[in-house]
Amino acid sequence: MLFNLLSLSISIPNGFHSIGVQSDHSLSIELEDQAMVLFLDDFKTSTLIVEASNDPSQMIQVQLKLATRIIQISERFVRISLSPNNYQNSHGKKIEVYFWVIPSNYCDDLLYSISAKYKMGFEFNFQNSPSDFCFFPLIFTDSKLKSQTIIRFINSSSTSRADFVKSQNQNIEISQSCKNDSKGPSDCKHSTEEPFFIKFHENSNSYFSAAFSHTLAYFQISSNDCGIDTIQKSVNGTLVDFKSPINVENTFCKNQYDKLIHFLLIFINILLFGGLVVILLHHCGILRCHSVLGFSRGAFRFRKYKARPIEDTSGDREMLGSIEITGDDVDLTTI
Repeated sequence: MLFNLLSLSISIPNGFHSIGVQSDHSLSIELEDQAMVLFLDDFKTSTLIVEASNDPSQMIQVQLKLATRIIQISERFVRISLSPNNYQNSHGKKIEVYFWVIPSNYCDDLLYSISAKYKMGFEFNFQNSPSDFCFFPLIFTDSKLKSQTIIRFINSSSTSRADFVKSQNQNIEISQSCKNDSKGPSDCKHSTEEPFFIKFHENSNSYFSAAFSHTLAYFQISSNDCGIDTIQKSVNGTLVDFKSPINVENTFCKNQYDKLIHFLLIFINILLFGGLVVILLHHCGILRCHSVLGFSRGAFRFRKYKARPIEDTSGDREMLGSIEITGDDVDLTTI
């Protein structure tokens, strides 16, 4: 079956974008000294066809893997379409595609993805730090998602800086900048409901270390899904990992199960402690449970009689009254 895809060509400024792609149309993008960071976490990779090349007449399909969640593309021409062989696709089928467009070499091609279902964190360092590198939190596209990120510089130069970058007015701009405090480590907190990424700056070839934590207000109970990973780059249709100089340690991951269990344990401990206090006070005579429950001890005094009514003996008395007593039968001598 042949599919004639109508090509929709658009000019893309720097920033975060959400564009709908239909099954009978393709999306063609020309990047001018730019790079694309494309999110694939919201659908199966088999649903999407991504092609890239520096020559628009020789587009090469990027070989997406099943577990691929985010990629970077630096070729000049990019074409995105829906797979015609996917059973979910029908005429007019549409999905939203989410991506960042940033200036070329803005992150020195050192891009890392950050994923978390609830809360995650780690410490990281570079023995010979690059001058620039970026962290891209994965985007959850079902709703606006409030997040909080905390960065603490541990052992870095006075020029160390972390910029929180957002999309604004068809461009990217720094919404908050955190600098290393010469007085000692301090937390830099950033809260937002909008997509963002973090660009770190450091003197080249110097030692750099920091602590990072990322928390999402994500209310879907799920298994652990967190960590830091390199973002693979498309090179002639093949996704290539760059050699990462980062060292990561002391990683922790928490999800909603941990949060619910934490509150449940607190609730159980409160109940147990309260019960022990009541039992102790009652045993010492300080607290009478009958009074606490709203009735006196006298309410229990005649419970057994109410449960077993007294038998009527009036018939026995009548029988005794009809007995004739004679002197021959009974000795009435008083003892």
